[in-house]
Amino acid sequence: MVRAMAHRGNSTGTPLLLALLVGASMGACATGTEGSRDGGQAAADSGSNNIDAAQPSSDAATLACASEPCFEDVACSEVEGGYQCSDCPSGLEGDGETCSEVDGCDASPCFLGVDCTDVPAPGEGASCSDCPTGFFGNGIICTDIDGCDGDPCFPGATCVDNVPPAEGFTCGTCPTGFEGDGLSCTDIDECTGDPCFGDIECTDAVAPLTGFSCGACPPGTTGDGAQCDLLCDPVSSLACGGQLSASNGGAGSADLVDNWACSSFPHTGPEIVYSFSPDASGIATISLTGLAADLDLLLIEDASSGGLCDPASAGVCVQNGSSNRSGTADEEVRLNAIVGTTYYIIVDGFDGATSNFTLRVQSATEDFLLNEVSFGATDFVEVRNHGACDTDLGGLGILHKASLTSPAQSFVFPGASNVSAGGVMRWVESSGGPFLSNEINAGESILDIPAAAGSTALCNGVCETTNCTNLLDYVERDEDTSDASLPGGPACASLVGGPINAAGQSGEVSLRRTAVAGAGGPYQASDWSFGATSRD
Repeated sequence: MVRAMAHRGNSTGTPLLLALLVGASMGACATGTEGSRDGGQAAADSGSNNIDAAQPSSDAATLACASEPCFEDVACSEVEGGYQCSDCPSGLEGDGETCSEVDGCDASPCFLGVDCTDVPAPGEGASCSDCPTGFFGNGIICTDIDGCDGDPCFPGATCVDNVPPAEGFTCGTCPTGFEGDGLSCTDIDECTGDPCFGDIECTDAVAPLTGFSCGACPPGTTGDGAQCDLLCDPVSSLACGGQLSASNGGAGSADLVDNWACSSFPHTGPEIVYSFSPDASGIATISLTGLAADLDLLLIEDASSGGLCDPASAGVCVQNGSSNRSGTADEEVRLNAIVGTTYYIIVDGFDGATSNFTLRVQSATEDFLLNEVSFGATDFVEVRNHGACDTDLGGLGILHKASLTSPAQSFVFPGASNVSAGGVMRWVESSGGPFLSNEINAGESILDIPAAAGSTALCNGVCETTNCTNLLDYVERDEDTSDASLPGGPACASLVGGPINAAGQSGEVSLRRTAVAGAGGPYQASDWSFGATSRD
């Protein structure tokens, strides 16, 4: 029996080869036979070891697998007409005879961008590296890392996941009413910059609301707290000696106040306001003239709350600071002004009235008073400006009588005899030079007999002595106040509590004013006393 060579080739030719080999070894058929199946069967029946060529024996199959036709470690088994190889080992692929390595990365099992490594046989498949930046997973399946997980942005701010390979997230703008980067947002403090008027409290609106609210406007103003307008905002200032013409319905006027705490009358017409600051403490006369309708005049002092004209506060009303004459009559207020204080002059229409007007601030002639009658080495008569404004006393006259038997001396101050507020001007006898800037040479001697009956008068012009119609101030003295005789002054003039006792007065003395209770009359002896002269 000849054994076949094992090989790894095709197995389809193996049965024919085996049959030829078997036939050769068995020789020819016995005589008398035809090599038929019957002969073969007879031989078999007689105990022959021949193998039927159409039905290979197990030895033939064994011979076929003996050549190890299958791949290493692949089982070879008998099949009809030859042999059969089982499956390739794990990690290999083929028909059993031929097996090759299976590349686990061929099918691209890993996620895009992930490195793939084939698992060597007998292992199977592939291994994948880590997921790319911005993803998480096993390398086969990688999922975008959602940076917005956990809502990292401020509530109300949009969160956008960054597209890989970028990591993290991006926050949108802060919600309305907030400021920041979207991750951290803070309430916008819209009170920054003090948007409210003055010291008014500002309250920021709580986000998501926007804006702010202000407290109430202070007294004397009106508005929303952010803007507070003065209820009586001066259109301009008026200086001492100043004069202007305007209308309470014209430029600068307003119609915000109908009721003033300083007046019991309704003023429903438009108002116009001016400010006034005196040159010095003293009396200022404010006059309103040229009216065609019923306008009234009111004065208000700076409010203690910070210089505001507060129409509702009676605490800032000026004493006797309103003039409410009916019709078109002139209005006048005499103000006892204090230097350093601002006053508001208000022109308002009674019952809706509107009119042109002329407004003036001045020291009136009645604000000039006798201040000193000197009997010193240099005799003089001194006049003081008790007004709050610098004023020219030109035109005022002096009538002086040294004694009952002395002739009366009369003098009128020339124009441009300017006297500052609170200042003095002197009529000085001719021998008293050199003269100061506030002194005028009388051009004659001024008679002086201190211990005698005499009088001195100040008039608006040359003194009219019959009815004293232009008398501004008056003082008289008498060396003997017990008799009934008069000092010889104008019969129409008198001194309450006087005349002043001049008995025993001699030398360098003056009769000096010490008070102004009798200013404007009736004239008071208590306003005067003897004392040292101020010039010598």
